[in-house]
Amino acid sequence: GPAEIVDHGVTGYVVTPDDPTAVVAALSTISAIDRAACRAAVDARYSASAFTERVERWLSAQATVG
Repeated sequence: GPAEIVDHGVTGYVVTPDDPTAVVAALSTISAIDRAACRAAVDARYSASAFTERVERWLSAQATVG
């Protein structure tokens, strides 16, 4: 879910949707999030090259096991 994707306070905020105070607090500070840092975090975790590296590591690990 979102809590696994969002780095709270760095790439966004994770709040309980039924907590209006938390939602308002997050929305009032969202402009302080460093957009370049967000983009870098997304690229590092979810880009095609990052995915390829994870798959290659997994395949290498499988090859050494069996």
